[in-house]
Amino acid sequence: MEEKVISNVQAIIALKHVAEILTAAQYESLNDLDREALDAVIEGSHRFEGTRKKPVSTEECVGITHG
Repeated sequence: MEEKVISNVQAIIALKHVAEILTAAQYESLNDLDREALDAVIEGSHRFEGTRKKPVSTEECVGITHG
């Protein structure tokens, strides 16, 4: 059981990192169900990392991926 819990925590953190590189436009283009699911992942992940980040702007995304 412990192994599965660790796996779930790692999955939540990985999804949070995906959420962080979405641009605001990409986030807004998600359907309501996907947006709610992503918000839940972001909200839940702050327990594991201590922070909450919203989707970044295009400029920030370029800085993250290319800088």
